Amino acid sequence: MLRYFFILLFVFSACLPKTYFNQSFSSSEKVPITTDGYIALPSGEAFDASIILNEEKTTPKDINIVKVHGTYILAADGFRNIWAIFPASGDKGKVKRLTLLKENERLSDVQFEVSSKSRCVIMKFQTDGSPHSVFIDRDGDIDEKRCDDD
Repeated sequence: MLRYFFILLFVFSACLPKTYFNQSFSSSEKVPITTDGYIALPSGEAFDASIILNEEKTTPKDINIVKVHGTYILAADGFRNIWAIFPASGDKGKVKRLTLLKENERLSDVQFEVSSKSRCVIMKFQTDGSPHSVFIDRDGDIDEKRCDDD
């Protein structure tokens, strides 16, 4: 009898409606970078950004970061790329470079906004004084016009 109860419980739980678990910050964070290349978030999480800083060949004073459904998206003034950090096993993460700019362009005035109607972030920035915005989803995919909500 107990076995039937667990089978029914399993079937019932599989039929429950599902929702997206919001793991995004309500707004982006601007956090300092330590002298040894670490980024420490207010939540207590920290990670080594030296790989990113070496690729960018610059160390800004601070960096803009937002978490969208488990993935960190980050950029800083003076960077050429946007970066996504995905959770991997244990305390490791995978880093993905999101290239958007031409060779001689650099990001400035970087800001992230979480889209309330979709599961992505809107990144607003400038290059050579010209404003731009793009949508970035949790997979690190960039679209200039909209967010693909799966």
